[in-house]
Amino acid sequence: MDALSSHEAPGVTPQWRERLERRALAPLASTGRRYWLWIGFLLLTISWGLYAWSTQLENGLIVTGLRDRISWGVYIASFVFFIGISHAGTLLSAILRATKARWQLSITRMAELITVVALCVGALFPFIDMGHPERFMNLVFFGRWQSPLIWDILAITTYLTGSSLYLLLPLIPDFALARDRLGATASRFHRTLFTLAAVGYHGTPAQRKALERAMTVMMIIIIPVAVSVHTVVSWIFAMTLRVPMNTTVFGPFFVAGAIYSGIAAIVLLMAVLRKVLHLEEFITITQFRCLGYLLGAFTLIMAYFNLQEYAVHGYKLEAGMPFHFAQLMTGPFWPLFWFYILGGIVLPGLLILNPGTRTIRGIVAASALALLGMWGERYLIVVTGFRVPLMPYAPSDYTPTWVEWSILAGALGLFALIISIFAKLFPVISVWEVTEHRGPEPVAEYQAPARRRVGAAAGAGLLTLLMVGGTAAGFILGSQASADGRTATQITVAVPGQVALGQTIEAQARLLDGTGTPIAKAIIQFTVPLAFLESSSDVVLAQATTDKSGIADVRFDIRTSGALEVHAVYAGDDRYAPGTAVAPVTVNGDQQLYVQHAGVPVPGLNEAPSQVSAADSLWPGLSGWPIALVLIVVWSLFAFVAVLVARIARVQEVP
Repeated sequence: MDALSSHEAPGVTPQWRERLERRALAPLASTGRRYWLWIGFLLLTISWGLYAWSTQLENGLIVTGLRDRISWGVYIASFVFFIGISHAGTLLSAILRATKARWQLSITRMAELITVVALCVGALFPFIDMGHPERFMNLVFFGRWQSPLIWDILAITTYLTGSSLYLLLPLIPDFALARDRLGATASRFHRTLFTLAAVGYHGTPAQRKALERAMTVMMIIIIPVAVSVHTVVSWIFAMTLRVPMNTTVFGPFFVAGAIYSGIAAIVLLMAVLRKVLHLEEFITITQFRCLGYLLGAFTLIMAYFNLQEYAVHGYKLEAGMPFHFAQLMTGPFWPLFWFYILGGIVLPGLLILNPGTRTIRGIVAASALALLGMWGERYLIVVTGFRVPLMPYAPSDYTPTWVEWSILAGALGLFALIISIFAKLFPVISVWEVTEHRGPEPVAEYQAPARRRVGAAAGAGLLTLLMVGGTAAGFILGSQASADGRTATQITVAVPGQVALGQTIEAQARLLDGTGTPIAKAIIQFTVPLAFLESSSDVVLAQATTDKSGIADVRFDIRTSGALEVHAVYAGDDRYAPGTAVAPVTVNGDQQLYVQHAGVPVPGLNEAPSQVSAADSLWPGLSGWPIALVLIVVWSLFAFVAVLVARIARVQEVP
């Protein structure tokens, strides 16, 4: 029996099916010179990355830009990025299969491939970031169930296993197809590989039923597993005591960003393989437009989440956030921040939502911008979040070194190498699904775009560049405004002379102009100079806005004992010059003010069970039972899928 049975979609002709099989199997039968040159280039890139890593192993993390104050950088940003782009592949494929959409069937394998490869490459970065990979064993032997780092390891391992199964299952009929069609034209290695990988599949009703049942189980389980992975990744940041990361929306924000960047990665890979493997007849404008619509929808979702994030933080402006906003929007990170907002979200949205630029080139350009913007967003979350001082020291700076950039280049080379080898060994199109469930598309769907649409895309790009340039110029000119000719100010501050450590202090400042007239609606910051180790800085205690009498009242507490000085600082504006007043205060006491606690107590998770049972001798404290229960359920389903695959191999061929 033919591995691809007589089940065919409407419109499938023998000639069309033959073209599909020939195009899909062509890379498996022959190898050109360009392929080996490309593989050689990738191997050189990976070798350079390995050399940079060996330099790091020999000399330590001192060869990077990482230090004690900013201990995460390019490595962790790239880890989050690769884990992110892995989401859209399997997740999108599962959702579309569940909804019985047909347009994506020619690209599902590419999407699922991105998931597996991105997970494999992304998982390397935590090992690299540790300095020495053997330190990973500390997590194995001394890790705590209560740590999000352990949750992340378990989630990624589970997701990688599930995604590999989900990639393998639809490959089985195509392995059988390659086994039957290539025959003697294939090398001995290929024939052996396809025979073993096909697990005896011949398209019998029993085999087909077992395969469809296995795919249905994986389709259902992989969706919540995929969502949980990037949610757990976001918890690594959100559950730290850092002000910019102190948000409850990081979970859905990270998941949305992962799907957004993942869709962009699928579009780029689809465009490359379509061109290189001459798949224009089977990957048409339909797939690009449908993915483009999804990409456009997620530009709006990402815009909403960014508005939510910065509006809430900006409204409260708790300690540390003014510094964080300044470093992002007008400080050292403003080019990357505004490229992410305008170039990574706004411009892709304009390219997708404008019918004139909703072409293959326009969608590919939008995807490239989205992918670059999302890597920049990951970098900003990691680096700027760590740059906000937690103690009274000057903000640190971080500049990636050649070692970090080289290792990142090597990782990208490894990503491309695995995909290139896969495309050489296996069909990148799910031939049996396209044949049985979709069939050919109308020729009109893949006609070349008109010139005017390219011009419209260029116009949209020029408009956005003008927006970026105008915004940047406004910030630069605004930050360089001169204080010449502004009205002089005088400021006074009153605080108690003696207070106890941890006691709430009531302070008052008054701001007047040179004639003694009160200045209303002016922002006054109350700071105290503090030193730690060999660094010192002004720590912001509170800030308030003056009333009509020029008075600003605040309440704060100082958590450092000794003789200190409270500064009331007015930064000035276009009309009034800045001013500062100083008042001494002595803080007495030496008690511990910070108390470590586990948050909400959950018996068996972060709190010991109230009753001791016999099970404690097997698993002391049952500290991770909720996580273990979830893992047992998921891995049991994986085992059930493996049993179904074994059942396919046991079914005898029906003549």
